[in-house]
Amino acid sequence: MKEAQNNQKNLSNNQNVVSHQNKIVVERLKTDRAQALAHLEALGYMLGDNIYMRAFFPSDDPRSVEDKGRKANNLDFKQVEQWQREGRGIYFVVNGSGHRNSDVKFCRAIFYEHDNLDKELQLYLWEQLGLPQPTLQIDTGGKSIHSYWVFESPIPVEDWKQLQTDLLELSNGDRAIKNPSRVMRLAGAWHVKADGTVNQSQIISNSGKRYGYEELREIVPKTLVLPVSTPDATVVQPDATKVQPDATKVQPGTTNSNKPDLKDFLEREIYPRLAAEQFYGEYTQLTKRGEEFRGVCPIHQGADNPTSFSVNPASLQFHCYSCGAGGNPVQFLWLLGGRQGSPRGKDFIDVVQQLAEKAGVPMPNPNNKNPNTQLEDNNDTSQNMRRSAWSAPVSWEGEIGYWVKGKSKEENEDLMWQPKCNFDFVIEREIQDARGGGFVVQAKLACSPSQHRIIIRSEDCYSPENFVKAIKRGLGRNVTCNLSKNELGALLAVRQSEYEQARGGKVYKAIDRYGQQEDGTWVFENVQYTKNGEVTDESKTGWVFTPELGEEDSIPCPKPAPPNPEALKKLIDAARVVFGPQNIHQFLLVVGWVVAGVQFQLIYNTEGAFPEINPYGDPGTGKTLAAEAALSLIGTNWASDGIISRTSLSAIYEHLKSTGSLPFIWDDPPRTEEVDEFAKVIYNLKPRIVRGNRQVPHSPIGYTSNHLIGGDQDATYTRIVRIPFVLDGNTAGVPALKAAQKTASGALPELIKLGYPKEKIAEVELELLPLLELAHHRVAWNLAIVTYYADAIAQMVGATENCLQWVKNNLCPVENDSDNNGNSLQDFITKVQALQTEDKVGSWNMKVGDSYVALYAESVWTAVDKTFHPATYNKKSLKAMVEKAGGKVDQIITFDASRDEVLAYNRALMTTGVDTDGNPIQPNRPRTVRKKAWLLPLNLFNLGATTASTATEVQPEAVAGKNPYLESNLDNFSGTATTTTNFLIEKKKEKDNAPGEIVIDEIQSSVGSQKSSSRQKHGCSGCSTPPQ
Repeated sequence: MKEAQNNQKNLSNNQNVVSHQNKIVVERLKTDRAQALAHLEALGYMLGDNIYMRAFFPSDDPRSVEDKGRKANNLDFKQVEQWQREGRGIYFVVNGSGHRNSDVKFCRAIFYEHDNLDKELQLYLWEQLGLPQPTLQIDTGGKSIHSYWVFESPIPVEDWKQLQTDLLELSNGDRAIKNPSRVMRLAGAWHVKADGTVNQSQIISNSGKRYGYEELREIVPKTLVLPVSTPDATVVQPDATKVQPDATKVQPGTTNSNKPDLKDFLEREIYPRLAAEQFYGEYTQLTKRGEEFRGVCPIHQGADNPTSFSVNPASLQFHCYSCGAGGNPVQFLWLLGGRQGSPRGKDFIDVVQQLAEKAGVPMPNPNNKNPNTQLEDNNDTSQNMRRSAWSAPVSWEGEIGYWVKGKSKEENEDLMWQPKCNFDFVIEREIQDARGGGFVVQAKLACSPSQHRIIIRSEDCYSPENFVKAIKRGLGRNVTCNLSKNELGALLAVRQSEYEQARGGKVYKAIDRYGQQEDGTWVFENVQYTKNGEVTDESKTGWVFTPELGEEDSIPCPKPAPPNPEALKKLIDAARVVFGPQNIHQFLLVVGWVVAGVQFQLIYNTEGAFPEINPYGDPGTGKTLAAEAALSLIGTNWASDGIISRTSLSAIYEHLKSTGSLPFIWDDPPRTEEVDEFAKVIYNLKPRIVRGNRQVPHSPIGYTSNHLIGGDQDATYTRIVRIPFVLDGNTAGVPALKAAQKTASGALPELIKLGYPKEKIAEVELELLPLLELAHHRVAWNLAIVTYYADAIAQMVGATENCLQWVKNNLCPVENDSDNNGNSLQDFITKVQALQTEDKVGSWNMKVGDSYVALYAESVWTAVDKTFHPATYNKKSLKAMVEKAGGKVDQIITFDASRDEVLAYNRALMTTGVDTDGNPIQPNRPRTVRKKAWLLPLNLFNLGATTASTATEVQPEAVAGKNPYLESNLDNFSGTATTTTNFLIEKKKEKDNAPGEIVIDEIQSSVGSQKSSSRQKHGCSGCSTPPQ
């Protein structure tokens, strides 16, 4: 109690602070009385009616633990506002009459809410479900929108319970709101959160429409109850001593008295074997729309509305919104023949006979005949015999188990039901994949009116334990199962046989990635598209959506919004405000890359590569916001789920493996060689194998960063399109941009249709190539891909931006740099020069001459490899490049003996003194040795010709034979001293105050720069001994 009081005190203090910070004053929490009264009036309340009010703290408010709320029997606005200031939310009993369920005898409206859907989707969900326009909709100020359908006059509570339950099942709404005395939020009041922030509940639509019960009852299908079989066999259990081995069978579709019950036969034997899309699809072309199928009504003449005919695949019910026809498959076949009413008597039997033939099941025996005899007379009917042979359990009233015979000697009497599972299932699809396939089943608990679609993998069938786990995951509830391994195997064998008989044994394919499949089909949880962007479904494509992909990580799946022709323009217009004139082209290029990513499979299969993208810039420039907005074109969740951060390369690979043509952005990857190497190999989709898991990428990836990705490795750098962002734009437009992102993926079908117009992209590449003469050839192609799709998007929405011209003006000048051309030899030379500044390369392994630079390859390559780990070349490949560039290899050159001697000599120069005559005392110069070297043309080093040397340039020869003249002129490969050495010499001169006494050319030779002047001072041009 004391802890609760402290929590209340702390919360109160926090709320006071929040209230102060947000300037929430009492006036702000006043109820909008006009909205509250409009809400009640729309529900049929009149002046003087009792309004049963409730007020509760938010569920995450600690005070809600002990405070169960407040009640009132009338609406008192002053009381409501007092409750609000205490931090309570305001509710009322929609149907009125009292606070308890037993008080409510008649009901005013049906309603639903969805906390788990985006509000934009909630607002128009009724359209996707084929429901009429709601009477009113209330934005609660929280996560949900409340939609109401008000009756013309209140209906009996029993009728309301069924209809409300069916509405929630149809819409997959909150199942908790089906009690008659249900309370909902009152419009005009405030949604108060535990942290003290508030949002007002508001009416967002009020059509004023009223509906009759029969009208709504006809539209909202009744909840499907999973069909169950009658006891079709008395099966002997291995451990049941009371069961007779020769127990008789009861035929499906009959009672124990063997009199046919065709309605029961329909529900239990025919309907489970009919697929709505196949049955109704024989008579009209059906298209998947949400959870149902739509098409032209085949019943009434002259029908041409492609969406008037609606089919619910779960219940097999149909309805035409034009002619008003509706019902089950029996009614459909009857009306299809131009008849009215419903079939009766012999007509009913004839229609059932037609359906039985379509379902592949025999009609029950109309004669009072022993069912065993009928089985013997009909050898084509093997299902019951198969079940008996397998000793498989059967279904009864939503359970799975066995019928066991008691002590009675009479046939079909004294049967007792022995359940083994408190759930039942039927196989809807058989699937195949690399994991061994499995089944799609429709399953339900015996105590539940609703059923669920569940994926059962082959590994789930290995044992009852695995099978039960799969059922639990699908139902989201606990189940009981006492089947043995043999019994489960028998049950699955029989159910699979029934599937083959009812559905022709059609085998579907389980997806191995979200998004685009190997045949071009797009498969998401809520919709499928053809490779041309047309809406389709699994009955046509043969692909079955399977959740929970990913060997090591949970992989997200995009959720495309309903098709919306205005979605793309809405996004671009909102982005123009946010990014401003300085960043709008950059944003369009990011969008262009995302749209190109939708064509990833086409592009990669054609080119064997796909460009990466790197929006970069200082913090706050909007690069990540641009990536999020562009990714929202893929799905309502992709602005967040398509961004990856703080992850491992293994997880990145798993995301790219488990998705198809779905662009990802890696936000702020670490600046490491490992990331640069990844960026290089992913360009060509190189797979990765980790502990037997072969990770083959099927989707592209880009990067947002403050630094340039691949800046330290030319081979990586040329594979990435870099897009710089600068500070500009208007952050006040961000909310509108976020709102546009919710519906942006409604443009996805149109983006798919863009395809890969290779010739048009080649035209863009040809325009860019003259501006990129110094760059690697792939740079122009990378830019062309992104630029083409960016301009295509701009044209689709009527935008005036010209991304191609912007790229020419802004990106091409930056990319047209020979340093960025990906030349391995040039990259090697750049790294050698970098190592010079660190004293890792010097006169012991490098000498500069008038036309060549000599490198002791063994030493220089070791230093480069150890420091930089270049991945695109090695010592052997460089040797060939040197010769191709006009250089020579395997030449004998004299170098200083070792790095240690050179560095020691340089240090000695700083401390040397003078002799008695005042002459500087020269330290011992480093020894020299002859080494096999590479000679690289001097122009590759951007140093120009050596002017200090006066010796005649010679062409060194290979070491095959000694050349005294060559050896005497090795000094042609000496050069100027490093900047650091010159600085040290000047300092030495200043210290000794003896300008001119130290000959710089002599000192340079000690750093790897023996010039002709030093040879002349030595006095022996043919001797290789260093001067003393």
